[in-house]
Amino acid sequence: MSAYRDIWTREADLDSLQLRIHDAVPLDRLHDRARTYRQQMFERYYPDARPRRGDRVLEVGSGVGWIMQAVIEEYPRVAEVVGLDISQNMISKAQERWTDHRARWQLYDGLHFPFPDDHFQVIYSCAAMQHVEKHHAFLVFKEMHRVLSHNGHAVMQLMPTQLMSRVPTKFEEECLIHIANRADVHWHHFYSFDELIEIFSKAITVNDLDLQLDDERINLYVHFSKGKSRPFRREELADVAYPDLAEARIKAMSNQIQVLTQQILELRDRGRLIKVNRLRRMTGRALPLVRRLAPAGTRRRAALTRFVRRLTKPVS
Repeated sequence: MSAYRDIWTREADLDSLQLRIHDAVPLDRLHDRARTYRQQMFERYYPDARPRRGDRVLEVGSGVGWIMQAVIEEYPRVAEVVGLDISQNMISKAQERWTDHRARWQLYDGLHFPFPDDHFQVIYSCAAMQHVEKHHAFLVFKEMHRVLSHNGHAVMQLMPTQLMSRVPTKFEEECLIHIANRADVHWHHFYSFDELIEIFSKAITVNDLDLQLDDERINLYVHFSKGKSRPFRREELADVAYPDLAEARIKAMSNQIQVLTQQILELRDRGRLIKVNRLRRMTGRALPLVRRLAPAGTRRRAALTRFVRRLTKPVS
């Protein structure tokens, strides 16, 4: 197994372990940090994924259990929250730090979840998978999907590519850490929207896929389900990931609008009654697509909006 795993399984006392695995965040802030992750996952972005009464909940990469504790505090009627980890030392220190009758821990080999198919109603992971080599992470993602129940919810926090230039370690240095197979530092992996869409929608074939970037562009949250009919939670997600395909669609739509505009001009010249309902319907289809293709306030969005409105300007 690659060295990136070794730093997580190393023996350490509780306090030094917590400082190391939480990037030196002060110990008195770890509970609030865990509550923030819980709030972002289950209250802000995916409230329908909240653990409910009787649910079996799984955390992948549970560390010393801070987020497990925060989840049980907020959703006390769950049947259990299982912390899955590759480190026996981590599990022992988690049990030393906190216990609850609804919490239990499970050691695993980092690849195969020791649970049956469709076992958990809710699965989540925070500040863990970004440290796992991406090919290894893909196999863990598949296991998450396997043990997720039909109509269940999985939510993960990852590091987005937008963060790559803002972390203390330069990306060149990060690459050298991986190449040297260093076991003395945490490895970091950054994910992009199109990469995650390919992995989850095409390679793993999840349902109800969604991606959300937080306001500070620090955390990227991924949601998926199993057994639902829609591939994406938001239709525009594929357009965001593949702008070339979206550009082709809006170009085809713009061509339709131009043809329709020309037909209206010809009708006007012949003095006929002009019905603009169809034109309005085309505008109603075009402008939402513009909003999907470009974020608010960008020059690209402003230009696309002006173009559509110019084409659909009422004839005087």
